[in-house]
Amino acid sequence: MKPLLFTLALTGCASIAFAAPTTVTNPALPSIPKAGAKTGAVASAPVAATGFAADVNGEKIPLIELNRRVEAVKASEPSLQTNSSAATDALKQVRTQMLDELVTIKLLSQEARKRRIATPTKDVDDSIGQLKSQFKTEAEFNKWLGESGVTQTDVRARISDELAMDELTKQVTSDVTVTDADISAFYRAHPTDFTINAAVKARHILLAINPNAPATDKDAVRKRAQNVLAQLKKGGDFAALAKTYSDDQSNKDRGGELPIFERGMMVKPFEDAAFAAKEGDIVGPIETQFGLHLIKVEKVLPQKIVDFKDVKDDPRLKALILRDKKQDRFDAFVAGLKASAKIQKFV
Repeated sequence: MKPLLFTLALTGCASIAFAAPTTVTNPALPSIPKAGAKTGAVASAPVAATGFAADVNGEKIPLIELNRRVEAVKASEPSLQTNSSAATDALKQVRTQMLDELVTIKLLSQEARKRRIATPTKDVDDSIGQLKSQFKTEAEFNKWLGESGVTQTDVRARISDELAMDELTKQVTSDVTVTDADISAFYRAHPTDFTINAAVKARHILLAINPNAPATDKDAVRKRAQNVLAQLKKGGDFAALAKTYSDDQSNKDRGGELPIFERGMMVKPFEDAAFAAKEGDIVGPIETQFGLHLIKVEKVLPQKIVDFKDVKDDPRLKALILRDKKQDRFDAFVAGLKASAKIQKFV
């Protein structure tokens, strides 16, 4: 079955705005609302207010904080470091996204304070310790702080806010549950995720051909292939003949046994021949860039959709649906905060 790939930023790792030189596992921040979500009254000034990127309910977002985030993204993506028009346009999009993220963080921070969510000092200390562990010495850590234009007090405040917002996220989504109806609806809406592709179980004998060999040598290999095929048609044991004749060192000792394969996993001529055959058929010689193949199809596994009864109690499926529902709840919550907020953007 194909993996159920559903990304969820709800509890994703949040990066401190002044990103460290290596990945830091910081307290989780909620995700940014989905594109197209409704927002509250937002005014944009034609000229940036001195030193500020935005105002959220009377609280300013420093322009330097926005710039740090944009520069961190730029530094991690070489394609953004050119002077091309594409890079310029992409950076504008990054800047817009980063500003929206900062506005969302500010709103969540305000809501956390409104709810009097306190951050345990020990949790902040643990996070600071985790950050410091990425540096060999205290001096190196302090040097990084200086280069980032922040102090340890700034770092503590940021981590404290992030922990508070993480707790806010938990509160907002704490009553979200998954029902049998949710699981059934998810199953019906995502049939491809529960589909097992057609596959073949087979063995093969490879008689390798050097593409640079003279024609006489290639003809000799073709004659060998016909000789082995004749033995197979007379009832010869395929596995035994593979051990004797096959040039595929990876599986000849297993009688030419191959892992079960779907379409797209083998070279096309080999794949086409195998999928066109019936169980028990021996086909070939099939020529590929590796040489000549004799193939015995042992089992044909048709495409099928996994029965609902076989997946409905899978805890992994329930967890995926729960995370998806929590994300929807959180997105709606953030959209509500934006709708009732007074937001002014200066850039």
